[in-house]
Amino acid sequence: MTTDGSDRRWLKRSGTGTAAEVRLLCFHHAGGSAVIFRRWQQLLPQYIEPVAVQLPGRADRFSEPAYDRMGPLVDDLVEVIKPLFDLPFACYGVSMGHAWPGR
Repeated sequence: MTTDGSDRRWLKRSGTGTAAEVRLLCFHHAGGSAVIFRRWQQLLPQYIEPVAVQLPGRADRFSEPAYDRMGPLVDDLVEVIKPLFDLPFACYGVSMGHAWPGR
């Protein structure tokens, strides 16, 4: 997979990232979508840039086939997020619940 602009389908960024010192890669819960992280930029310190991952088969990518095997998904996702490794990063993911800070 190449990152010929397709990374915009995978990665949802709510801020500019210009003041970011750390990137927080956010993975939605099973059956969810990246929209659950849409307000995180407002809730986190400016030096943290949340980047939500939108998987195929969800939300604005609903028409794309979802992966049915983890290996190919990880391979494609790594190619998309490689350019983000220019800063330190952390991963946040939820499994079967919701990620609603402040609720």
